[in-house]
Amino acid sequence: MRISRRGLGAVICAALSTLLIGAGAVPASAGSGTGRGDVRPGQVTPMYLDGGSFLEIDTAGALWEWSDSSSGFYRTLKGNGWGNSRRITSLGLWQGVCKDFLEVKGDELVEWMDCGSGYQRSHVMWGWSNARLVTGIDNDTFMEIKTDGTLWQWTWNGSAFVGALKGNGWGNTRIISGIGRTSDGCTMFLEVKGDELRRWADCGHGFNVEHVMWGWSNARLMASVSGPTTVENDDVFVEVKTDGSLWRWSGVNATYRGEPAGNGWGNARLLG
Repeated sequence: MRISRRGLGAVICAALSTLLIGAGAVPASAGSGTGRGDVRPGQVTPMYLDGGSFLEIDTAGALWEWSDSSSGFYRTLKGNGWGNSRRITSLGLWQGVCKDFLEVKGDELVEWMDCGSGYQRSHVMWGWSNARLVTGIDNDTFMEIKTDGTLWQWTWNGSAFVGALKGNGWGNTRIISGIGRTSDGCTMFLEVKGDELRRWADCGHGFNVEHVMWGWSNARLMASVSGPTTVENDDVFVEVKTDGSLWRWSGVNATYRGEPAGNGWGNARLLG
């Protein structure tokens, strides 16, 4: 079964009923198998965008959904065979109901939604072989950096994602990670370029940059923890370093404080 945003309205009520009666998960069609894995108490992982879960693709090609609990994070296998995925990024909860993320696989952009009965696949568009980095901003917006160094913002207009060129000269950017959108409409994301962490914000007049800190040459992966909500109170994101350690960062107004959150994350291949 494929499900698209245009056809989703008719199934939301059914999805809510499914959630209420606690239906089991169905593995994503890219692979097979589901189940609960081990708990890693005291550790967190990126792509924690919907306030209760996040996704990871490991080096074995497994897709994991991690969920929070009082004893730590536990994982559920959502599928195998994700070794050819080039990028993933969460869009959070669509319509407040469906877990939603994007995948770049080969030349294709794919949207996956879980409205209570497992992730279902929907083709979005072709022409993504030149996508180098992507990151979600909110339920309807994500950023892309192409191999030619251009920065694009993609927005859902009610029937399709529409791209807008936002800048050039992004060829040396190593990582981007969405923060979210402020209550007054500012789009915000983080960038790692060389040894520098920077924060970008567009409040309607183009993106402006703010230096955050140095010392980021060993950053390998990042993702937002705050999620696609207003971000005035606290920005939270996580970083996987080249030594396999995981760090949790939090703060406001581009003043962040980091703390170690675990080790052994060298097998994490893709995060939101």
